[in-house]
Amino acid sequence: MKPNGSPIQHYYPILEGEELWIAYGIWNTDKNPLVISEIQTSYGCIVADEGKRIIPPGHDERLTFRYDSSKN
Repeated sequence: MKPNGSPIQHYYPILEGEELWIAYGIWNTDKNPLVISEIQTSYGCIVADEGKRIIPPGHDERLTFRYDSSKN
């Protein structure tokens, strides 16, 4: 597995109370399916898309997160 694109992203400032959607690409470089059963974030203001994902070998998937600045 490796990032599909830059692992570092920069976003414009947002105002308190606004939401920001963030997406990261992951590429499965293994010969076996990559199973993502849970994503844990370290802050309550960031929520990951729910649901189990299975990424086949050689494919990529976008993981999306919502940042809620009112919970910061």
